[in-house]
Amino acid sequence: MTHVCLSILGEAASLLLRLISVVLRTLGNCIMTGPQDMATFTALPRRYKFLIDTPITRMAKLPPTCKASLDCAICIEQLTDEREPVVLHKTHVFCKNCIITWLREHNSCPSCRRAIYSHLSYHNQKLWPRIDAILSINVKGLTEGVVLDESEIVTIFADFTGQLSRLEVLICESQVPLKRSDLKIEHEWIRTTGDALYGWREFMYLQAPQRVIWTTYDFPSALRRTVPSHDSMQVVRVSAGRSMGALHNTIDVECQRQPNSYSREWPTHIAIHPLFSRVRSVLKRAIAETRGSEGEARRYNAYLLEAVWAYVPILSQRAEEGHLDALAMQRCMTTLVTAVVEAEIRHARIVAQIEGPHGLVNRRYKGAPADDFESDVQTEEDNDEETGNGDESDSDSGSDITDAAVEELAELAISAGDVTAMVAT
Repeated sequence: MTHVCLSILGEAASLLLRLISVVLRTLGNCIMTGPQDMATFTALPRRYKFLIDTPITRMAKLPPTCKASLDCAICIEQLTDEREPVVLHKTHVFCKNCIITWLREHNSCPSCRRAIYSHLSYHNQKLWPRIDAILSINVKGLTEGVVLDESEIVTIFADFTGQLSRLEVLICESQVPLKRSDLKIEHEWIRTTGDALYGWREFMYLQAPQRVIWTTYDFPSALRRTVPSHDSMQVVRVSAGRSMGALHNTIDVECQRQPNSYSREWPTHIAIHPLFSRVRSVLKRAIAETRGSEGEARRYNAYLLEAVWAYVPILSQRAEEGHLDALAMQRCMTTLVTAVVEAEIRHARIVAQIEGPHGLVNRRYKGAPADDFESDVQTEEDNDEETGNGDESDSDSGSDITDAAVEELAELAISAGDVTAMVAT
């Protein structure tokens, strides 16, 4: 059954990848065109630069190819220097007012329909043919024995990360609406193209990992964490919100460990592993499925790990074979699961200290208003002193546990109202 599901998922992923590739190729042809041969590649001017500072050519300097007809191809009026001739593709000439009006609605020459400008920078125009070539690779069409190298893709990721940071600043600072519009289009193109490349890598990792030389991703063995053995027997009650919070917090901390995007070390970061997003999604789904369940922490830990192994068996297989990329992802996955389980263990221990026989709160105060919480606890303490219930040793023991609970609560910044709500559940 698992193999059938994986086969269906593989076919769906392949279809989606082809669809994204077609969309990106169409988008690329619309917003940037140019020869695929890098030796003859000529970048198009940026749209906002062309429309704001349109290049004017004096009549005396028109190229010979334009002198066959000295009439504007749009208004059919004779061209003069006063009409500010604009030459496109060194062949077609128009009045400035006519061509600017035309180009506000179109991105092509009225005569030959070739693109005139691009929304993208020269750098990304030149980068597009390389990306298009990668997305066009089909694992079924690869020649036997051909092995691809992933290094170019992760280098593009590093480049895209730096570009996105710069574009976000430029978009905020730009006072020219046309320029800001172009920058937003380029920003969205980078995000969409990056997602397509990530999807291609994930597909290749799931379908034919042996056909790619994968990067040795960075997640040191020293950072791997496992549930402490003395806490693994702790009974926990799973809260989806608490577990999700621990998962996201651990991912955020790991991403903060990411070096500067211009660093040579960035392409090895575990966050760009082909299966990072898939493992995160599987863990989120597994947490959602176990919400409200109760059992030992070690069983919760084992369930989350098994969920990943069952959904991504190729990761387990490659880890057993000793592939460094899979071992790094395994360490990362184990650390994420441990952080989730530890969050539930800490909460269970706090609740035990609060609700225990010598706890900070007695069950009789369940549901008491938050404003009355402290006065109710004080009244109970006064009653105990008056009646003299309990021997001195029990009192000291209860005091120690209470102090420990208070310290734990202080560390977690839990208020009296929060404690009442916890007991009420």
